[in-house]
Amino acid sequence: MKELRTCFLLWTKRILKRPLFLFTLLLMPCAVLFLQNCQTEDDALLNVALYTSGTDAESEEMKLLSQLISLSNRSIHFYKCDSKEQLLQDVTSGYANCGYLIPEHLDDALQKYAKDHTPFLTTIRPKKEITTNIVDEIVLSKSYKEISYYIVRDFLNTKTGNTLDNAQLQKLFEKHSSSELLFQFEYADGAQNELLNQSETNFMLMPIRGIVAVLVLLSCMSGALVWYSDQKNKLLLLIPDKKQQLFRFFSLFVPGLFAACAGIITIFLTGIAENPLKEILLMTVYLLACISLVNLLRNCCSKREYFLATIPFFLLASLILCPVFVDIRSFSAGLANINKLLPATYYLYALHSTEELLWLLTYAILAFALSCLVRKIRTSRS
Repeated sequence: MKELRTCFLLWTKRILKRPLFLFTLLLMPCAVLFLQNCQTEDDALLNVALYTSGTDAESEEMKLLSQLISLSNRSIHFYKCDSKEQLLQDVTSGYANCGYLIPEHLDDALQKYAKDHTPFLTTIRPKKEITTNIVDEIVLSKSYKEISYYIVRDFLNTKTGNTLDNAQLQKLFEKHSSSELLFQFEYADGAQNELLNQSETNFMLMPIRGIVAVLVLLSCMSGALVWYSDQKNKLLLLIPDKKQQLFRFFSLFVPGLFAACAGIITIFLTGIAENPLKEILLMTVYLLACISLVNLLRNCCSKREYFLATIPFFLLASLILCPVFVDIRSFSAGLANINKLLPATYYLYALHSTEELLWLLTYAILAFALSCLVRKIRTSRS
């Protein structure tokens, strides 16, 4: 136990004396705090222009305009144009992704739509995309309740042959109409995705968990570089064989542990964290997987230069092939099989999948066993 404590303290002191490493650790939480405060509604992913020639504050068109503007968040920003020409200019220039011309006397237009499906909105967009299709659904959802009421009213009037009392029918309709819910996001295990279900979600922070995973792997690799330097300077020759094994382990564990702790803090700062115990357990297993992978690479690479060549490959592969920014499985099944060689893939899926967590643990065990086998073979040959 004393030897473990001594080795841990020695490596901790060495790591803490490296300004670049400390800067990298502090960069993660500081970057999150910056991103949380730098994005406003004006920096939304989509800008949507609105215009109506109506001026009556109690009219349906003005109510729809106000409802849409009140929906503005960090994902979609609705704003009112002063004229039709301004809306066209904003869409043409690219400032607005699309625009909607809301007609005067919208209530009459909705009744006509309910009866004979006459279009009641004019959409202006440079081209039809999936993002603007989603905006269509959001805009239409705000008129759906009124449209459905007119459809019910016309249906009952036609079936009964009488003109029903609008006030009474409206009261019954309000009583039995369901709550408004356009999208609901869930994980694969059925748990609610509270982050995406919130209107104020900052989508710039979504890749943070994946970036943290890559930085933990990078920290373990940086520890291996220090070990290579010690080996080159023959510092390890002064240490007994038993302690050399501890130094080999702590050279990867200590920088990885500091990065993992900084990563956990970063994840909680973003608000994307789940159960604290589950987050810590997942990060612990992932850290073991990174240590095992880096130890395998270190045993395979006899020279520091060879190991250096593996760093950009594993970092870029983790960022591109693992679901950090996009899920590669949506584009190529072949590339999706390659990302199974990277621990970050299992880590990013394991939070809501016990099976993936077990695969991550299996990955760590297999990589460790393989690293021991490679080391044994190299030792027997030498």
